[in-house]
Amino acid sequence: MSKKKIIAEYFTEQDKKNICQFADKITPKSWNIFSDHIRTKYMPEVLNIQLLFIDIPLEFEHENLCGYVPILVNQDFVYKDIYPDARFAFRTYGNFLYAETFIKLFPNSLLDIEGTIIHQLAHMAVSRYGMWQQKSWKKGFSRGMRDEDVLHGPLFQRFYKVLLDRTKKVFDEEIVKAQWKHLEFYGKR
Repeated sequence: MSKKKIIAEYFTEQDKKNICQFADKITPKSWNIFSDHIRTKYMPEVLNIQLLFIDIPLEFEHENLCGYVPILVNQDFVYKDIYPDARFAFRTYGNFLYAETFIKLFPNSLLDIEGTIIHQLAHMAVSRYGMWQQKSWKKGFSRGMRDEDVLHGPLFQRFYKVLLDRTKKVFDEEIVKAQWKHLEFYGKR
């Protein structure tokens, strides 16, 4: 009799909370991880990453990563009229840039959620690094990165390793054991 892996059909509220806490513990303080858009931080140079939990049991679906979007906060910024936090930030900082992005997570991600989060956050780190190099914080736009950097190239591998080291430091070796093999695989391609 063959054993078939059971794929979760949905994320529990506890799953969502645990996943957000895990991601938050391994990322820099200027990264804001959340699952509810209301938790967006309107501060200069903050990277807001919304984890979107898609409750569709798709056996072959994978995580989709949205592009990195720098957002200029100025007197025309629509959120300042909707959200008190955005209005307060504009009064406090004046014109500034922050960034927003999201990661879609499907229930099959629960089979290796830590690995999925580390992998997707490494993509975020590459995009963020690209913005800093292009001085997008000052210009308000991003030209994008080379395909090899974004798609598991040397820069991606560098940030992936940094996140693995952070994870190992905060949690333990067991969580990152399989991910070291993934890093080795990316290096051979």
